[in-house]
Amino acid sequence: MIDLVENYPRAPVIEAVIETRFDHDFSPRDMQRLRDRLVKEYPTAEDLDEIEFVVGDTAAQKKSRVGFQLTAISAVDKVIFNSKQKALGTVRAAPYDRWEHLFEKAKANNEELLSIVGRPQVTRLGVRFINRIDIPSKDNVLNERDYFLIGIVAPKGLTSEPNHYGNVQARHDATGAKVQLQFGTAVTPLIDFASFLLDIDVSFESDIPRKMEDIWARLDILRSAKNDVFQASITDQTRALFK
Repeated sequence: MIDLVENYPRAPVIEAVIETRFDHDFSPRDMQRLRDRLVKEYPTAEDLDEIEFVVGDTAAQKKSRVGFQLTAISAVDKVIFNSKQKALGTVRAAPYDRWEHLFEKAKANNEELLSIVGRPQVTRLGVRFINRIDIPSKDNVLNERDYFLIGIVAPKGLTSEPNHYGNVQARHDATGAKVQLQFGTAVTPLIDFASFLLDIDVSFESDIPRKMEDIWARLDILRSAKNDVFQASITDQTRALFK
Protein backbone atom coordinates (compact mmCIF):
# COMPACT_ATOMS: atom_id res chain seq x y z
CA MET A 1 0.00 0.00 0.00
CA ILE A 2 1.03 3.61 -0.46
CA ASP A 3 1.77 5.18 2.91
CA LEU A 4 0.04 8.54 2.63
CA VAL A 5 1.18 9.73 6.05
CA GLU A 6 4.86 9.07 5.56
CA ASN A 7 4.99 10.28 1.97
CA TYR A 8 3.79 13.77 2.74
CA PRO A 9 6.54 16.24 1.74
CA ARG A 10 6.34 17.71 5.26
CA ALA A 11 5.34 14.73 7.38
CA PRO A 12 4.69 15.77 11.01
CA VAL A 13 6.37 12.71 12.54
CA ILE A 14 8.76 13.63 15.37
CA GLU A 15 9.36 10.06 16.58
CA ALA A 16 8.62 6.62 15.12
CA VAL A 17 9.12 3.34 16.99
CA ILE A 18 8.91 -0.35 16.16
CA GLU A 19 8.94 -2.49 19.34
CA THR A 20 9.05 -6.23 19.91
CA ARG A 21 8.56 -7.88 23.31
CA PHE A 22 9.50 -11.46 24.04
CA ASP A 23 8.62 -14.35 26.34
CA HIS A 24 12.21 -14.67 27.52
CA ASP A 25 14.20 -13.79 30.61
CA PHE A 26 17.26 -11.98 29.32
CA SER A 27 20.44 -12.44 31.32
CA PRO A 28 23.03 -9.70 31.91
CA ARG A 29 25.28 -11.61 29.49
CA ASP A 30 22.56 -11.54 26.78
CA MET A 31 22.23 -7.81 27.26
CA GLN A 32 25.98 -7.21 27.06
CA ARG A 33 26.39 -9.36 23.95
CA LEU A 34 23.60 -7.49 22.17
CA ARG A 35 25.09 -4.16 23.18
CA ASP A 36 28.52 -5.21 21.87
CA ARG A 37 27.03 -6.20 18.52
CA LEU A 38 25.00 -3.03 18.02
CA VAL A 39 27.45 -0.44 19.32
CA LYS A 40 29.37 -0.26 16.02
CA GLU A 41 26.33 1.18 14.28
CA TYR A 42 25.07 3.03 17.36
CA PRO A 43 28.26 4.25 19.10
CA THR A 44 26.77 6.57 21.74
CA ALA A 45 25.70 4.44 24.69
CA GLU A 46 23.62 5.18 27.76
CA ASP A 47 22.63 2.74 30.50
CA LEU A 48 19.04 2.30 31.56
CA ASP A 49 18.98 1.89 35.32
CA GLU A 50 16.23 0.91 37.72
CA ILE A 51 16.33 2.47 41.17
CA GLU A 52 14.70 0.53 44.00
CA PHE A 53 14.07 2.14 47.35
CA VAL A 54 14.81 -0.28 50.19
CA VAL A 55 13.16 0.48 53.52
CA GLY A 56 14.78 -0.89 56.65
CA ASP A 57 16.66 0.49 59.62
CA THR A 58 17.93 3.11 57.20
CA ALA A 59 16.46 4.05 53.84
CA ALA A 60 18.65 3.12 50.91
CA GLN A 61 18.61 3.07 47.13
CA LYS A 62 19.49 0.03 45.07
CA LYS A 63 20.40 0.68 41.44
CA SER A 64 20.54 -2.03 38.83
CA ARG A 65 21.11 -1.89 35.08
CA VAL A 66 18.09 -3.13 33.16
CA GLY A 67 19.00 -2.06 29.64
CA PHE A 68 20.59 0.47 27.37
CA GLN A 69 19.95 3.13 24.75
CA LEU A 70 22.31 3.34 21.80
CA THR A 71 22.35 6.27 19.37
CA ALA A 72 23.82 6.48 15.88
CA ILE A 73 26.21 9.24 14.84
CA SER A 74 23.30 10.85 12.98
CA ALA A 75 21.55 11.24 16.39
CA VAL A 76 18.20 10.37 14.79
CA ASP A 77 18.47 6.56 14.76
CA LYS A 78 18.35 4.80 18.13
CA VAL A 79 17.87 1.37 19.63
CA ILE A 80 16.52 0.79 23.15
CA PHE A 81 16.70 -2.52 24.99
CA ASN A 82 14.95 -3.11 28.33
CA SER A 83 15.46 -6.51 29.90
CA LYS A 84 12.78 -5.98 32.53
CA GLN A 85 10.13 -5.19 29.91
CA LYS A 86 11.71 -7.85 27.66
CA ALA A 87 11.55 -5.28 24.89
CA LEU A 88 13.65 -4.15 21.95
CA GLY A 89 12.74 -0.83 20.33
CA THR A 90 14.04 0.69 17.12
CA VAL A 91 13.54 4.46 17.03
CA ARG A 92 13.71 7.14 14.35
CA ALA A 93 13.56 10.77 15.49
CA ALA A 94 12.89 13.79 13.27
CA PRO A 95 13.53 14.32 10.47
CA TYR A 96 11.60 11.19 9.63
CA ASP A 97 12.83 9.40 6.53
CA ARG A 98 10.53 6.60 5.37
CA TRP A 99 8.95 3.39 6.65
CA GLU A 100 11.39 1.17 4.77
CA HIS A 101 14.33 2.73 6.63
CA LEU A 102 12.74 2.14 10.04
CA PHE A 103 11.59 -1.38 9.09
CA GLU A 104 15.02 -2.52 7.89
CA LYS A 105 16.69 -1.13 11.02
CA ALA A 106 14.19 -2.94 13.25
CA LYS A 107 14.61 -6.16 11.32
CA ALA A 108 18.41 -6.03 11.58
CA ASN A 109 18.33 -5.23 15.31
CA ASN A 110 15.94 -8.09 16.03
CA GLU A 111 18.03 -10.51 14.01
CA GLU A 112 21.05 -9.61 16.14
CA LEU A 113 19.06 -10.29 19.31
CA LEU A 114 17.64 -13.58 18.07
CA SER A 115 21.08 -14.78 17.01
CA ILE A 116 22.00 -14.58 20.72
CA VAL A 117 18.91 -16.02 22.43
CA GLY A 118 17.33 -18.22 19.78
CA ARG A 119 13.67 -17.86 18.81
CA PRO A 120 11.56 -16.93 21.84
CA GLN A 121 7.89 -16.19 21.31
CA VAL A 122 7.05 -12.57 20.54
CA THR A 123 4.39 -11.44 23.03
CA ARG A 124 3.84 -7.93 21.72
CA LEU A 125 4.46 -6.30 18.37
CA GLY A 126 3.97 -2.55 18.34
CA VAL A 127 4.25 0.52 16.13
CA ARG A 128 4.15 4.00 17.62
CA PHE A 129 4.21 7.31 15.73
CA ILE A 130 4.26 10.63 17.55
CA ASN A 131 3.22 13.57 15.37
CA ARG A 132 3.55 17.25 16.16
CA ILE A 133 1.15 19.25 14.04
CA ASP A 134 1.90 22.98 13.79
CA ILE A 135 -0.99 25.19 12.70
CA PRO A 136 -0.72 28.91 11.87
CA SER A 137 -2.60 30.74 14.59
CA LYS A 138 -2.33 34.39 15.48
CA ASP A 139 -2.54 34.76 19.27
CA ASN A 140 -3.11 30.98 19.53
CA VAL A 141 -6.74 31.34 18.47
CA LEU A 142 -8.22 28.66 16.21
CA ASN A 143 -11.12 26.26 15.98
CA GLU A 144 -9.71 22.78 16.61
CA ARG A 145 -12.67 21.20 14.86
CA ASP A 146 -11.44 22.70 11.60
CA TYR A 147 -8.33 20.53 11.88
CA PHE A 148 -9.06 17.51 14.08
CA LEU A 149 -11.79 14.91 14.37
CA ILE A 150 -10.63 13.90 17.83
CA GLY A 151 -10.50 15.94 21.01
CA ILE A 152 -12.15 16.89 24.24
CA VAL A 153 -15.43 18.79 24.07
CA ALA A 154 -16.44 20.67 27.19
CA PRO A 155 -20.08 20.26 28.23
CA LYS A 156 -22.47 23.19 28.25
CA GLY A 157 -21.63 25.75 30.89
CA LEU A 158 -17.87 25.09 30.78
CA THR A 159 -15.24 26.95 28.82
CA SER A 160 -12.31 24.84 27.63
CA GLU A 161 -8.84 25.82 28.75
CA PRO A 162 -6.34 26.37 25.92
CA ASN A 163 -4.17 23.49 27.19
CA HIS A 164 -5.55 19.97 27.28
CA TYR A 165 -4.57 16.35 26.75
CA GLY A 166 -6.55 13.13 26.58
CA ASN A 167 -6.32 9.54 25.46
CA VAL A 168 -8.48 6.84 23.92
CA GLN A 169 -8.02 3.07 24.07
CA ALA A 170 -9.76 1.21 21.30
CA ARG A 171 -9.65 -1.62 18.79
CA HIS A 172 -9.03 -1.07 15.07
CA ASP A 173 -12.03 -2.66 13.37
CA ALA A 174 -10.34 -3.68 10.13
CA THR A 175 -7.27 -5.39 11.65
CA GLY A 176 -8.13 -6.12 15.28
CA ALA A 177 -5.08 -4.15 16.43
CA LYS A 178 -5.11 -2.57 19.87
CA VAL A 179 -4.96 1.23 19.63
CA GLN A 180 -3.82 3.76 22.20
CA LEU A 181 -4.42 7.25 20.88
CA GLN A 182 -3.28 10.35 22.74
CA PHE A 183 -4.07 13.87 21.61
CA GLY A 184 -3.57 17.33 23.03
CA THR A 185 -1.90 20.70 22.90
CA ALA A 186 1.88 21.03 22.95
CA VAL A 187 4.38 23.78 23.60
CA THR A 188 5.10 25.26 20.20
CA PRO A 189 8.61 26.26 19.11
CA LEU A 190 7.16 28.53 16.43
CA ILE A 191 5.90 32.11 16.58
CA ASP A 192 2.22 32.62 15.67
CA PHE A 193 1.55 28.87 15.57
CA ALA A 194 -0.39 26.46 17.75
CA SER A 195 1.02 22.95 18.12
CA PHE A 196 -0.74 19.67 18.83
CA LEU A 197 0.54 16.17 19.56
CA LEU A 198 -1.15 13.19 17.94
CA ASP A 199 0.43 10.07 19.45
CA ILE A 200 -0.65 6.77 17.86
CA ASP A 201 0.37 3.41 19.32
CA VAL A 202 -0.97 0.26 17.61
CA SER A 203 -0.09 -3.29 18.62
CA PHE A 204 -0.82 -6.99 18.50
CA GLU A 205 -0.55 -8.69 21.89
CA SER A 206 -1.95 -12.13 21.09
CA ASP A 207 -1.99 -14.68 18.26
CA ILE A 208 1.46 -13.54 17.11
CA PRO A 209 3.12 -16.08 14.78
CA ARG A 210 6.45 -17.68 15.66
CA LYS A 211 8.17 -17.31 12.29
CA MET A 212 9.86 -13.94 11.90
CA GLU A 213 8.83 -13.59 8.25
CA ASP A 214 5.20 -13.89 9.37
CA ILE A 215 5.80 -11.41 12.17
CA TRP A 216 7.17 -8.85 9.71
CA ALA A 217 4.03 -9.31 7.61
CA ARG A 218 1.94 -8.54 10.70
CA LEU A 219 4.04 -5.43 11.17
CA ASP A 220 2.88 -4.14 7.80
CA ILE A 221 -0.71 -4.64 8.98
CA LEU A 222 0.06 -2.46 12.00
CA ARG A 223 1.45 0.14 9.65
CA SER A 224 -1.85 0.20 7.79
CA ALA A 225 -3.80 0.46 11.04
CA LYS A 226 -1.63 3.34 12.21
CA ASN A 227 -2.23 5.19 8.95
CA ASP A 228 -6.00 4.62 9.16
CA VAL A 229 -6.08 6.07 12.68
CA PHE A 230 -4.05 9.09 11.61
CA GLN A 231 -6.23 9.85 8.61
CA ALA A 232 -9.41 9.37 10.64
CA SER A 233 -8.17 11.89 13.22
CA ILE A 234 -7.55 14.87 10.93
CA THR A 235 -9.36 16.97 8.33
CA ASP A 236 -8.43 18.08 4.83
CA GLN A 237 -7.27 21.42 6.25
CA THR A 238 -4.70 19.57 8.31
CA ARG A 239 -3.57 17.43 5.37
CA ALA A 240 -2.96 20.61 3.38
CA LEU A 241 -0.34 21.64 5.96
CA PHE A 242 1.84 18.66 5.04
CA LYS A 243 1.92 19.22 1.28
